[in-house]
Amino acid sequence: MNENTAAQQGADPNEHESPTEIRMRADFMHANQYIDRDPEDYDPADSVEQAEYSLPWLTRGDEWTAHWCYLEDATNRWRADRDEAADVTMIADAEGVLSPIHLRSEEQACHIAEHGVERDAYGLLTSHYVTRVENYYDTLPGEITPPATVAPSALADYRPGNALATHAANIEREGVQR
Repeated sequence: MNENTAAQQGADPNEHESPTEIRMRADFMHANQYIDRDPEDYDPADSVEQAEYSLPWLTRGDEWTAHWCYLEDATNRWRADRDEAADVTMIADAEGVLSPIHLRSEEQACHIAEHGVERDAYGLLTSHYVTRVENYYDTLPGEITPPATVAPSALADYRPGNALATHAANIEREGVQR
């Protein structure tokens, strides 16, 4: 069942995460890694890299733009005051005000406020919001390719070792002519 068939059958298409939502949440984590940095680690390129993750969502002009903005607002709310954000979320959920996707955004915002953007020793993001995108691709049956709407961005596929390997392969070796 995909988002369209769920809507046709009267089910809430946001009840379960779609591949697009999974991609949005991963890109949000990638974008937030540039916001959470210490002022001493500031790099002017951070705003460019952050925009590469956020602008595709902010310029879509569909419901995913609104979901991204809600996730940003929720993250700011949770970072500012966790206790108040928890109270507001609990009341809104009890009153049925929050949709399932908004509730998942509140959960992600809470995770970011509590844990920040987690990285391994190599600086790669380790949050389950990021790693499950790769798990999604690994669980696709047979020769099915991932939908275009959830294709990883160029930065998500960045491998710093490749540039070094390319450089090393292209340098002149002593005694070898090209």
